[in-house]
Amino acid sequence: MTDLDAQFLDRDKQVKAVRSLIVRAANLTQVERVLLMLAQHSEGRLVAIDPCGDFQDVDISRIQAPLSQGVSGEVFRTGRSELVADAADDTREDIAMLRKLGARSVLAVPIVYRKRDTEGDIVSETTIGVLHALNKRRGEFDTHDQQILYILGSQASQLIAHTDLYPVAIRDMEQYRYTIESMGVGVAAISAEGRVYEANSEMKVLGIQHQDVGKHYREIFTKGTRFLAEMIDGVFRSKQSAGTEIPIHTDNGAGKEEQRTFRIQVDPIITQASRQGNGFAGVVVVLQDMTVVREEEQMQDSFVSLVSHDLRTPLTVIQGFVDTMLMAIDDGMPFDEEMTKEFLTMVVHQSRRMLRLVNDVLVLARLSKGLALELTLRPYDLKQSVNMVVESQRSINSEFEYVVEAPESLPEVVADQERIEQVVANLLSNAVKYSPEGGTITVRITREGGAVTVAVIDQGVGIPDEALKKMFGRLFRVESDKHKGIKGTGLGLYLCKHLIELHGGHIGVESRYQGDHPEGHGSTFRFTIPMEGPQQNA
Repeated sequence: MTDLDAQFLDRDKQVKAVRSLIVRAANLTQVERVLLMLAQHSEGRLVAIDPCGDFQDVDISRIQAPLSQGVSGEVFRTGRSELVADAADDTREDIAMLRKLGARSVLAVPIVYRKRDTEGDIVSETTIGVLHALNKRRGEFDTHDQQILYILGSQASQLIAHTDLYPVAIRDMEQYRYTIESMGVGVAAISAEGRVYEANSEMKVLGIQHQDVGKHYREIFTKGTRFLAEMIDGVFRSKQSAGTEIPIHTDNGAGKEEQRTFRIQVDPIITQASRQGNGFAGVVVVLQDMTVVREEEQMQDSFVSLVSHDLRTPLTVIQGFVDTMLMAIDDGMPFDEEMTKEFLTMVVHQSRRMLRLVNDVLVLARLSKGLALELTLRPYDLKQSVNMVVESQRSINSEFEYVVEAPESLPEVVADQERIEQVVANLLSNAVKYSPEGGTITVRITREGGAVTVAVIDQGVGIPDEALKKMFGRLFRVESDKHKGIKGTGLGLYLCKHLIELHGGHIGVESRYQGDHPEGHGSTFRFTIPMEGPQQNA
């Protein structure tokens, strides 16, 4: 009987065929009674089916067992047969239920559904339930009986999969497994007997391979992961959750190892049976990569410290100049016009610096809350606007040479002038900050078709290759020998990226790091936006 043949039988014929196979198996092995227990994944249990009418005097619907417990659960999970030679001495709950049905000995065999392609080749195997053979009429169960029941049970599975005897369709079982495998966290389930019966590929980080399913967790978690076996031991004893965070060296995908931070959580699996005081169904181990979260938290802490410093510095300067001017007036010796103008110019510069930082923080706050930034779009003279930002930067850092290169005739650009100036100011500030030896900073404006590009080019220390892809990340700061001692929040470029993308544009960076290219270094940050403004969605 093939899977294809089964599909062309009507329901009654399918049920009769199942019974015929089961009766045949019982006769060949001299079994008194046969009970099927089929998986119902939605309920996390195996439910009993009486295929041959052997238990008409019993409410068979009450015969159930958790997928993770007992002989039934063990055979279902591992796909290996198990013999209970003396049911009277077995304390497991499902055997106790079978004992009430008259079981003296039990041979439990997995029912394996084999999916085949059009050429008859097996493409997958799925255990859909367990066949329980109760009591052999003569002698004891042996490997010959096991083989016969396994073969005929597998043949019956082709029919069971196509009848309403099977409460959950094969496709639902496959969907369940695909769901577990597709999860972005590692998941492993361990039975009350301590055997791993489910594990997705993410658990390879902890050393669990596909072939380890069915093994006891103490066989798997040894040497470097022995601590996890001890954690699971503790949960088995206390029935309480436990968790920890540890560093683990993993492959970064480029053939190199990197250290990442993982959270391991071990929780007891609670079932209805456990609530009734019959023990618990096992534990589930969840592995979550917390590296990005912890890095984010660390960057947040650094960010708060740096922002506090960057706000305090201009406030201190402003307060110093204003106090000095007030003291001079109180002493009857006010500064002359030139000195007063110099002092007030510094106050204005520091105020602008503080305002720029506050604006950046406000933008970040909106982005962090998932709030959209609204653009005030209007046509304006981009070249004139860039020149104004450059002059403002020149007045603050006059030791640099600033060059603006732009076409003589450049049409107006439709954009949010304040936001674009914020981007240019951030790029200029970065160019100054990462050019400790001074030099020339060039702002180059070019037009190509319906887009305009602004490039800020410096002669600074440059950026290491491994940091280039991270430059526009939230609160990211370059860590290298050449960048030590350079203060910054790691906020500016992140905001630049969002503001340019809001305009329907893109931003990027090219660099030659001083440590790798002694003959030449520096960075070029370049953004491009459409001349006519962002395209509105239809």
